[in-house]
Amino acid sequence: MKVGFKNSFLKSIQKIKNFELKEDIFKVISNVENAINLNDIHNLKKLKGYIFYFRIRKVIIELVLNG
Repeated sequence: MKVGFKNSFLKSIQKIKNFELKEDIFKVISNVENAINLNDIHNLKKLKGYIFYFRIRKVIIELVLNG
């Protein structure tokens, strides 16, 4: 699957010091790139007002829980 990221997202990833969190983010990105269709991606939510924009909540929830 073709995937694109905002520059602000890529800069934010570079600033993360927690190696485990970075690793989890890259696993999610890898899963998205390997997905054949949108149903293969877990925790995917369509953003309102956009046609082709989505978010994946898993990483955000783990960040809050692992704090």
